[in-house]
Amino acid sequence: TLQERRTVTRLSLFSTMTTMICFS
Repeated sequence: TLQERRTVTRLSLFSTMTTMICFS
């Protein structure tokens, strides 16, 4: 569903930000 896709996108974005912070 659209809601699930939105959640996955948000989770992916959050994960990317966390990774960048860890490696910065």
